[in-house]
Amino acid sequence: MLSNYCGSEGVFGMARKRHSDEDCLKILRQVELDLAGGADVAKACQSAGIRDVTYYTWRKWTL
Repeated sequence: MLSNYCGSEGVFGMARKRHSDEDCLKILRQVELDLAGGADVAKACQSAGIRDVTYYTWRKWTL
């Protein structure tokens, strides 16, 4: 189910970067570690190379 939200074609048909389920979970773990270290969500997501909206979407589907 998470794979449906780890990347898809945009509204205009432009391909986006797609992540495997394992990649999504690895990025989520990295962001969570950054957050535990005191970073805010925007900075943690930026260092992981994703948008904060993506983080919240992936997190919603992994809970």
